[in-house]
Amino acid sequence: MVRLTVPRASRSRRFDPRLVIGVVVVVGSMTAGYLVVTSATHRSSVYVTRSTVLAGTALSETNLELVPANLADARGAYLAQGSLADGVIATRTIGAGEFVPLSVVGSASAVTSTRLVVDVSSGLPADTTPGTPVDVWATLSDPFGEVPSSSAIVVPGATFVRTVEGDSIASETAMRVELLIPRATLRSLLVAQGDGAHIVVVPTVSQVG
Repeated sequence: MVRLTVPRASRSRRFDPRLVIGVVVVVGSMTAGYLVVTSATHRSSVYVTRSTVLAGTALSETNLELVPANLADARGAYLAQGSLADGVIATRTIGAGEFVPLSVVGSASAVTSTRLVVDVSSGLPADTTPGTPVDVWATLSDPFGEVPSSSAIVVPGATFVRTVEGDSIASETAMRVELLIPRATLRSLLVAQGDGAHIVVVPTVSQVG
């Protein structure tokens, strides 16, 4: 008896790169859609400063404005829409165009600085703007030349507010400026002024240009 063997058709499965590409496209589209939805969900309106806001200044719609922002990683860290209460102030200086951190929003009792107009012996760089950090130096000179002159910082970490116009100072190189200074250093500055020291205000940041 003769047995007939019927050969089975052999089908080899070949790798189709188009299948992989299709899967990648689908997954990529789904991921992009998820990110768009997530980004939109985390987008909210927060306050930024219209101009430099000095410590002790009341915060309101006059010096703040709302802008849309995606702060998914920092939600709850900045002053958002609906969170601006009446009577709150900036407890430290905030630069122009900056988001307002909740950590610098407080009451008047939280402010540790005060404003003072000071006669200084020399001018400031032309590009010194309100909000610029400065140090206040005092130089004492012995009119008889028996004791060497001495200089020291009497107010570190002050803030320049503005130049005060006036003609009460005789020297052409001198000027009068308003500063925001820490209350803890007020006594040192007043003592230096009482001793007749020359007061110089020096910016603590380098200006570009």
